[in-house]
Amino acid sequence: NTATVESRGVADTNPANNSSTVAFDVNERADITVAKNVVPANPSAGQTATFTINVLNRPGYSTAQDVEMIDTLPAGLRIEDIQTPGTATCVTSVVGDAVTTATDTITCDIGTLAQNQQQSIIVLATPEFDAAGDTLSNSAEVSTSTTETDLGNNSASAQITVQTPTLNLLV
Repeated sequence: NTATVESRGVADTNPANNSSTVAFDVNERADITVAKNVVPANPSAGQTATFTINVLNRPGYSTAQDVEMIDTLPAGLRIEDIQTPGTATCVTSVVGDAVTTATDTITCDIGTLAQNQQQSIIVLATPEFDAAGDTLSNSAEVSTSTTETDLGNNSASAQITVQTPTLNLLV
């Protein structure tokens, strides 16, 4: 950045000191956030619940690079499907299978998020019958290679309380 001054009407005896330059680096900053909700919050065992994960790069910041979301799955769910309406690609080893350990995850490569851009990830999951009566907590975390201004909004969770299914038999 350079600033220059000049005198009008008065002779300048030293014009060599009439400008100054300062160099500075502009560092990119991003603030990605994650929010998570589930519908219904109290599904019966065997009833599909829809978990929606929204990843946002807040307005007023730089583009977030190399954005990744990791969804840690609770045991007691069967993952039916993962939908990514945007450009994210997700991988997991448990689609169609029951989650058996707390280390089972869904990892989504979201890539680049411009400021105020959002990526949604939808996970359809069915509670197993042996989870009836349990409260299952599902958490997600996001990260970026771009320097972040606020790491406190990079995780979110949603809980379901699995109900015992009601059976109606007609004879």
